[in-house]
Amino acid sequence: MCLSELKNRHTMPLKLLLIILVLYSKLISCDILINSTRTENFTSPLVQCNSENSSDCNKIMRDRHVVIVKQIDNYLSEASSKYSTYNDRLKYSSILYGIVLLAQENELNQKCYNEIMQIYDGIGRKETWAIKTLDSSGRFESGFLLGNNHWLGSQRGCDSVKSPLYVTLSNRFERLMKSDLIRSTAPFEMDYRIVYAKHYSPWQIEIKFQTENLLHIGLCMPKSCTNDEIHNLTQEYLNSRTLDAQNLFEFESDVLLVKDLKLREDFFSKTSVIILCVVLSIILIVVLCAYIRDERINESTDPIEAAQCHNFWDKLLKSFSIQSNWRSLMDDTTTPNSINVINGIKSISCFLILCFHVFWFSFYAVKNSGVLFHFSEQVRFQWISNAALMVDSFFCISGFLVTYNFLRSEKQMTEIKSNSLMQNLKLFGRLLLHRFIRLSPLYLMVGLLTEIFTSYLVDVSKFWVHERTDLNCQRFWWRNILYIHNLFDHDELCMNWTWSMACEMQFFVFFTIILFIYAKRESLGKISFTLFTILMFFVGWTRHLKYKFLPSFDVLLFTGTELYISPWTRIIPYAVGVGCGWYLHQNRKTFSISDISRNFMFFLSTFSLLLALHATIQRDIEVSTASVCMLIGRPLIALAVSWFIITNACGYNCIVSKIFSAKFFVRINKLTYAIYLLNPLVISMIFGNIQNGTFVDPVLHLVLIIGITLLTYVLAIVFSLLFEIPFYKLSNEILRGATTNTSIASPKGLKDKSL
Repeated sequence: MCLSELKNRHTMPLKLLLIILVLYSKLISCDILINSTRTENFTSPLVQCNSENSSDCNKIMRDRHVVIVKQIDNYLSEASSKYSTYNDRLKYSSILYGIVLLAQENELNQKCYNEIMQIYDGIGRKETWAIKTLDSSGRFESGFLLGNNHWLGSQRGCDSVKSPLYVTLSNRFERLMKSDLIRSTAPFEMDYRIVYAKHYSPWQIEIKFQTENLLHIGLCMPKSCTNDEIHNLTQEYLNSRTLDAQNLFEFESDVLLVKDLKLREDFFSKTSVIILCVVLSIILIVVLCAYIRDERINESTDPIEAAQCHNFWDKLLKSFSIQSNWRSLMDDTTTPNSINVINGIKSISCFLILCFHVFWFSFYAVKNSGVLFHFSEQVRFQWISNAALMVDSFFCISGFLVTYNFLRSEKQMTEIKSNSLMQNLKLFGRLLLHRFIRLSPLYLMVGLLTEIFTSYLVDVSKFWVHERTDLNCQRFWWRNILYIHNLFDHDELCMNWTWSMACEMQFFVFFTIILFIYAKRESLGKISFTLFTILMFFVGWTRHLKYKFLPSFDVLLFTGTELYISPWTRIIPYAVGVGCGWYLHQNRKTFSISDISRNFMFFLSTFSLLLALHATIQRDIEVSTASVCMLIGRPLIALAVSWFIITNACGYNCIVSKIFSAKFFVRINKLTYAIYLLNPLVISMIFGNIQNGTFVDPVLHLVLIIGITLLTYVLAIVFSLLFEIPFYKLSNEILRGATTNTSIASPKGLKDKSL
């Protein structure tokens, strides 16, 4: 049966209905017709009739009756031409049905065309499987103005057309549902596809943030239809502007891609997957050997002698001992030299950054992006939207630890002072290598997983992946190994959240050189540090003015390369930390302050941190004002953190610093590095695999944040045991053996490690 015969079959009932309506309209009284003339669709001049000219009145009313009946006929004719049957009405609301109507035999493969015709016939007959196909395909959803471009339908619904749902129902109760609603399946194979179509509508909020104005249309189509055929059919349907939503919101659309949500056949033969398997195999073998060694030591009659490391292999196995590393990770004891407030500051800052990442890395799955930005500017959510500023607290702490630990090592300071230039270059190289070995294994493993997981999401996720980290990692992995990826465009970043690690490594190199100069010539080191810090203040201010910085989200993203990830604009908090470390080393034993001054400074520091987290309540400000605020804000955070560190180290505490110093944070602090690296992967994988988009809702996202935090914490323990602590211990063993007189490891109680 041809398509035209199928369409004509359903037009007769409506034609009869139209005839009845027309006959009924001719029996309407004159008064009703006169009143009808006042309606919007059937207007005519009002003529007053009276008993003296009744014949004229009757003639006028008859003429008007004819006009109104014609208008009714025309209106119903237009309506019938648009909605001739319930099937034809579907093409104005259902994208799938509109595509089915456009199917042409000469444009599709024969099997695809025949199966599409069966869908059309099934919908006309209201066969259950066909209605399920229609129901599981996407159509216009509310919330378009606020950014809802996810017309996904239901992938699970499409699956139920391929194979029946297994839902057990008793015969005890009467049900209105169709008897075959659960078990009915299509007579051919079906497949769920996603069509991505760029739309150009003036009726949707446009933030200029990541990928916007991109429709995600879910279609339950015959498996025999290729992606190219679906692409062409969808584009033809959208070009026809048949969809009611297109006319209402005045937009054209261009189909960009059709995806079948299938993993590529060569996915598991990717180079990154092979490398991951090899590395994991080696690590697990070493861990197993270390476990066997531990068991042998436990069974030995002289465990102390058996535990001695006589060669490199003993040191290697000892470093990978799960039992030893677990005890080290779970140990919450502190030494008298420890500055415990650092544990709380880093832990809380890490949690705030995780909250910020939840919204950043789930943006592509959000249905109401306009509401997301609305919440971001509300006072009660500023602590999340501005949490990225807490990266400055890590920079400050890192600068403090590098400087304080460096200056505390008297042997190292004496050695540098007496060394020649070449000897100091070798020592500097060992320090840099030590840091690289400590940070890089976990960092590079996460980079490998990032490439694999992003590639996986590109294949199987319903959502358009804006940040193609997989491609960036394949092309620019060497930048990450060298810790220079923040010097390039932010759209080219592999693991874009690790820009801070590149900054931190660069800061470490530069300020360690200044510390070497200070150890050699104290006055020259002080002058170099002071002049450089002043210069960086000036450079940061001029760059913010040059690129017209504003705290609005579109400008923040647009200036990401030049302002957000640039070392020139982020170095000041690190420099403040360096100054803090030097000051504490010089004055820890003699530091004294009155109670009034101390309490005032505690209040001022706490207020400064809270102010920084709520500094963007007003975002539409002048460029000059925004630049000055940013220039002051970052050092203010660093100074507040520095004050808590100095006073805690010198024995002065307030209620806030006591909270920061709680033992609860000791274990969490040991995992902040792993948590920071892993949480974007966890967030992306969770939101990338959900069945439908998510709405921004405070209660829902609070629950999600708690769940993501716990999951990331557990994963951080595993990754720390396998990829962080072993290499940290191994680097200490190797470099300690290579430097008998140099104190490379951090002094006990303070570990020089940051995000």
